[in-house]
Amino acid sequence: MINQYLMVFLYVLSAYCVGFLSLYFIWQKDLKKVNLFIGLAKAWGLGNIFFLILFYSLSFLNKLDIINQKNFLIVAGIIFLVSILNLVKWLNKIKLNRENWIWLGLILIFLWPLIKHSLFSPLNAWDALGVWLIKAKPLFYSAGISQSGFFTNDFYHYTHLDYPLGLPLLAAAYYRMINFLNDQAIQFYLLQFYLCLNFILIGKIAEKFNKSLFFVNKLLLSGIILMIPNFVIYSHNGYADIPLSFYFALSASILMEKLNFKNKAKDLSMLVLTGLAGALIKIEGYPWIIVVCLTTGLIIWKRKIKLKQKIKLIIAGIAGITPIFFWEIYKLNNQISNTFNKAIFDFNSITKLKIIIHIYLNELINTNRYSLILIPIFLIYLTLTFKILIKKQMNYLLFHGLIIGQLTAYTIIYLISPFPLMWQLSSFERIALHLIPIIILLIIYNYSWLWPEKK
Repeated sequence: MINQYLMVFLYVLSAYCVGFLSLYFIWQKDLKKVNLFIGLAKAWGLGNIFFLILFYSLSFLNKLDIINQKNFLIVAGIIFLVSILNLVKWLNKIKLNRENWIWLGLILIFLWPLIKHSLFSPLNAWDALGVWLIKAKPLFYSAGISQSGFFTNDFYHYTHLDYPLGLPLLAAAYYRMINFLNDQAIQFYLLQFYLCLNFILIGKIAEKFNKSLFFVNKLLLSGIILMIPNFVIYSHNGYADIPLSFYFALSASILMEKLNFKNKAKDLSMLVLTGLAGALIKIEGYPWIIVVCLTTGLIIWKRKIKLKQKIKLIIAGIAGITPIFFWEIYKLNNQISNTFNKAIFDFNSITKLKIIIHIYLNELINTNRYSLILIPIFLIYLTLTFKILIKKQMNYLLFHGLIIGQLTAYTIIYLISPFPLMWQLSSFERIALHLIPIIILLIIYNYSWLWPEKK
């Protein structure tokens, strides 16, 4: 029996390798220009999308028993071999930036206490134990969703049975690889979402301020991002919010990266796939689908895209939406109680708006959760947005729709929710986890658009 810690390392490595191979064979153009941090984030994101689609499919077919230690090691061995061969080819074609490797090493040293905590500390957060990872147990003991009987049992209503199964499936796969339950080591797998979320932001700093900032300045900036207290708390505690935040930030960064107002639209298939991934993780990912699809549709409407790109776009859309579609059909057929079945909108709902806005503003100045970092971030964001308005660069305001659209969706949900707002206070802090990385991305991009570096 292979050690549980070695197995979680192999599980993590296999996700990165699957993502790298996806980039190498499907999105090769992205791989040519990508820096180390963005490359790691994209590889992790795409690797997990592949796993999620696979695990969802097996769970619907009641074939999760296929996942076991022997089968995983065989498949992982093949993946590692193919990855190494293609990685050598890729490294021969590109010029490595040593500064980024030093930067990565320093970040990992800085985060070593967090890495150690994820491996050796017990899981004790309520939503992790009582909502997310409790659903991984029936998916370990049975071959699929319908065989488990868990998701149609009203006794487990408190676990929010209608929530997506992405996180439980990722955990259940690990349980199957080690052949016993372990809510401890799986935290290391979840920590990768936090690391890669930071890699997206750090990678964009490295990319956009390559010449204008010294290495020490970039290191200090990345340190500020890494040390936001609430992100550290949620980094690996078994909640689904950091994985969701990661996919929000990844799809937002791809959108900003792909959209060039002077040229034709580029390949948008990765944008669609990463945009849909959030809905495989958490119910808050559903509004994000609408926001991303509207933005993608607007780009396609304004610019011509090649037939090959259209085909990739359709395939990515079908691949991402299929698990979501079947999960919704399963819930409908089995009459699984929905969190918003009793949603209402009346005069009392409207009176909530003032309280909701007040809570939003309180969250903005909450120094316990965000230290003093969030206030200057928000002020810089407003200043740069105002500067764009003055310069009448209206095209760039399109990206602000990502934040406005998602925040509007959250506000509507709070307005129609049958539950008292006081019961939902903890969810407000998690909204900030979803949106802060996008705001930081917009600051980076807005600054680079207003004051581009000289080539």
